[in-house]
Amino acid sequence: MRESFIAGFKAKEVIAPLCYQGTCDTLLFNFWRVNFLLPELTPGHTIVMDNAAFYKSEETRNLIQQAGCEVLFLLPYSPDLNPIEKVWANIKALIRKVMHQFSTIAEAIDYAVNWIN
Repeated sequence: MRESFIAGFKAKEVIAPLCYQGTCDTLLFNFWRVNFLLPELTPGHTIVMDNAAFYKSEETRNLIQQAGCEVLFLLPYSPDLNPIEKVWANIKALIRKVMHQFSTIAEAIDYAVNWIN
């Protein structure tokens, strides 16, 4: 089973981390957004997202707007404009380095996120 990870990045800190098995879709993304990300934000924050199809649902936009936040979509094929992409690269490199010390990938992810923060 594929182990995946979703999180936000605010003020040089990884926030609202969630590990899950499988792939992300609109339902999971909105669950994470409501239960993990939005409680970490205050009205007026801008949420920067790439152009993944499951980010663009009307429900997702409504949830963000109801929280008083705004959405900014990056240009297509421009991960270099998204600051969290460098964080993901560092987290993945650290996980590869320390994975042998843990019994599950989730434990290695937890370690890497805590180390990065």
